[in-house]
Amino acid sequence: MNRKPYARRRAAAMPQSLVVQTFGILREKIRSGDWVRLLPPERELCNWLVISRGTLRKALMCLKHEGWVKSAQGRRWGITVSRRRPARRVSATHLALLTPFSLNVVAPFEIYWIDSLREHLQDAGCRLEVFQELDYRGWRSNEVLEALAREVRPVGWVLRSAPANVQQWFSERSLPCVVVGSRHGGVALPSVDRDLPAVCRHAVGRLVARGHTRLVLLIPDSGLAGDLACEQSFRETAERFLRTQDGEALIVHHQGRPDSIVHRLVALRQRRPPPTGFLVTDTRYTLSALGYFLRQGLRLPNDVALISRDSDHFLEFVVPTVARYATNPTLFARRVSRVVLRLVEGGDVLARDYRVMPRFVPGETLG
Repeated sequence: MNRKPYARRRAAAMPQSLVVQTFGILREKIRSGDWVRLLPPERELCNWLVISRGTLRKALMCLKHEGWVKSAQGRRWGITVSRRRPARRVSATHLALLTPFSLNVVAPFEIYWIDSLREHLQDAGCRLEVFQELDYRGWRSNEVLEALAREVRPVGWVLRSAPANVQQWFSERSLPCVVVGSRHGGVALPSVDRDLPAVCRHAVGRLVARGHTRLVLLIPDSGLAGDLACEQSFRETAERFLRTQDGEALIVHHQGRPDSIVHRLVALRQRRPPPTGFLVTDTRYTLSALGYFLRQGLRLPNDVALISRDSDHFLEFVVPTVARYATNPTLFARRVSRVVLRLVEGGDVLARDYRVMPRFVPGETLG
């Protein structure tokens, strides 16, 4: 199965396999008695299976043709066959990916490694189930996670953008689990991520080499382990570089919205003297910062310099060109798939950090 943003692009290449996979999953859910009278609404099915509505409807028509379901105008699909619900068994044929974001809004880089992981698992006879738009902030009770684990019961788990309490829950129970991202302290799980601390060290060195001694790390107040590691690396590296200079390094948090970013930048420009070297996380926040600087008539890199910690394809078309750190998506996807497949196949996966080093891409915003 595929994600909605890719449905049109890949339809010509493998439309039948997507429909057949969806058909098989839906038929198995009906056969096992998970759904008795009605199927869930189409939108809910699309989100659960991470497919387009067109793919879902083709699979539903196949089910209808074989007599499993019936359609009703303006109503949910009804189940036409009766199956006695068997005892629920642990399935060793699927792996669960948990993410707080909708895959309709994440960066193409994220979609790429998830899609690659799905294909590698499929080749190994394992299905990937994605549970998206999870409210991690509400997961303060162990009962919620325990209920999810009882219901899903996969052969393994993949956690994306998981806070400390979620990582710790899986770690304490020694569940087979891989963190895509950085892990928090005390969490005994393998993790795959970019080497963000190394990126921050390199960026500080680049800014100082250009003569900037008043530096800012503009970062959301996410509480994620990768961002926290970035903050520590930025602070320690800046202190070492600026020890003999009259400079300062600030870590400025925002709420992940353009107005919050602009508010923080306005306050920074009012400092005397104002900071001139900026490291910004996430390409969306980079665009907000760049737009503010240009709107204020500031010249880059003469008045201020900007480096994006992250990269995305669209930044190649931004003028002035943005200095940034780009991660090879194929290499990252391969590293994630390798660790997860080892877990699925019952291999010994050490609770260690697997890191991919991004490549620095020079740009006019740094000079």
